[in-house]
Amino acid sequence: RRFWNVTVGFEKVLKYYRISRISAVISR
Repeated sequence: RRFWNVTVGFEKVLKYYRISRISAVISR
């Protein structure tokens, strides 16, 4: 269960990182 939690957290961070990158490109 702990491993699954870590995986979900990593996925969330990846999504957030991708969104922030996209928004940064758009705001340029």
